[in-house]
Amino acid sequence: MGNQILLSGEYLRPLVDDDEGGQAQAALISIVCSSTNAVIRISRYGRVTTWSPGAEALYGFDAAEMIGRVPCFLFREDALLREGGRCDPQILSGGDAVHRYEARHFTRTGAAVDVAVALSPTRDRDGAMSGVVAVISDITERKRAEREIARARAAAEEAARLKSAIISNLSHEIRTPLNIILGYAEVINDYFAGKGDASQREALAAIMRAGDRLCSTVQEVLEMSKIEAGGFEPRPARIELDRVVELHVAAHANAARRKGLDFEYRAETTGVAVHFDEYSLTRALEILLDNAIKFTERGSVAVRLATDAQGTLCLEVRDTGVGIAPAHLARLFEPFSQQSAGENRSFGGLGLGLALCRRYLELNGALLSVESAPGRGSTFTIRFLSHEKSARAPERHSETRSPRRKFVPQFSF
Repeated sequence: MGNQILLSGEYLRPLVDDDEGGQAQAALISIVCSSTNAVIRISRYGRVTTWSPGAEALYGFDAAEMIGRVPCFLFREDALLREGGRCDPQILSGGDAVHRYEARHFTRTGAAVDVAVALSPTRDRDGAMSGVVAVISDITERKRAEREIARARAAAEEAARLKSAIISNLSHEIRTPLNIILGYAEVINDYFAGKGDASQREALAAIMRAGDRLCSTVQEVLEMSKIEAGGFEPRPARIELDRVVELHVAAHANAARRKGLDFEYRAETTGVAVHFDEYSLTRALEILLDNAIKFTERGSVAVRLATDAQGTLCLEVRDTGVGIAPAHLARLFEPFSQQSAGENRSFGGLGLGLALCRRYLELNGALLSVESAPGRGSTFTIRFLSHEKSARAPERHSETRSPRRKFVPQFSF
């Protein structure tokens, strides 16, 4: 096979200077011959005038068979190439723009191959459009991998949907009888209280605690499943942050004090608002406050709203509880992750709370971090990446108050 058959002079001469034409032509021929891509030139009449070794390897036809032929039998699913570009006036009249696209071509044996095509118009000596040159790459393996990934993704999404549906149904089947049990436990408790009989108070209180714990567990599993299945959609709105924080701090203050813990709330920044989904924010704050009280046997729980040195609005929940071992910090926010496991662990729960907390915050563009050491407590920090001044004037805190003043609830519990 000679170079004159492989590459026509009409194609090469416009691309090289007269003085250096011989060297440039030889270099261009060498590049085309060594390329693993198929390089094909088709005249404005739809006939092949260039057929590179890469084209021979891809399609199974040698240059002698293809020069002068219309290759529509190879490109029958490619509208831009099957008629030599004449079917799309933009190819021949759109200047020197390169058209890139993907298509499916066919080999000598009829096998389909996925290809990426870069199609450029060519000019003759007078500058008139004379045809098109196509540089074609075989992307069959890449497309096969993409299809496999798509199938795997679809299967995973279907599995997640089925899991979510199963968990939802199970949750319903568990919560319905559980609510009945808790409801009758309250009725029985009221009955004994009305008679002044305290003999069953502890037993009924145990039933209520166990029921509440099971309800909380079911709710966490359901929420995590909904988030992982993509079924949770945040509804961000403008929220007066200090108002929401105060409400939840007040709701948890008595729980901490009943356990003998000091509880304080310090608002160094007031009158601020964030664009956030309120349900996500309240759930995240509930989880952090519940955990702080749960894992602290003595000492204190403190909540602080402030801006850091970079001006980022931060909400800290600090406790003097058991702390977290360094080895566990790396997986602290993973679902079902617990520092101690098994039947002898000190604290209950599935280990979903902090995983849910981080996901709720990240879905709204906030960040959650932790600093902790065993026996020295933990500090969880929510960082809001943007905030603004609230239209509501601060009602409970002033800049002149003592920064370490203990929080005194102004609500009735």
